[in-house]
Amino acid sequence: MNAPALSDCTRLFVYGTLKRNHCHAQHQHLVRHARFLGTGITRGHLYRIDWYPALVDANDAKAWVTGEIYDMLDAHSLLCALDEFEGFDLYHPENSEYRRVVREVHTQDGKRIWCQLYLYQRSVDPALRIASGTF
Repeated sequence: MNAPALSDCTRLFVYGTLKRNHCHAQHQHLVRHARFLGTGITRGHLYRIDWYPALVDANDAKAWVTGEIYDMLDAHSLLCALDEFEGFDLYHPENSEYRRVVREVHTQDGKRIWCQLYLYQRSVDPALRIASGTF
């Protein structure tokens, strides 16, 4: 099955400072505009970039990143704020620190769903990889 377009995908997967246990100010914006659905995993590698993590693509079948899944109730308001926070410019994604993409996420109960997430697109230091996939 093909991934839906960004505009058609109403779920969001967060894996770092936006998660509930990090108490970041942007998490409060997230909970005002989205409903927590549960936890899940997606394919990728996680790296520490200063005080925050970065998810990058991985072809490794054993490379998984854990995170939280949200149903966006007001996607426009939420994504405008998160795009700014994540350094993503929808009109110039090539210049952005992250890009917002749609990826397959596996839920706790084994379902496969599509979620938007922020994928890091700059160089990473292999020494700073978070091998557990959890931030």
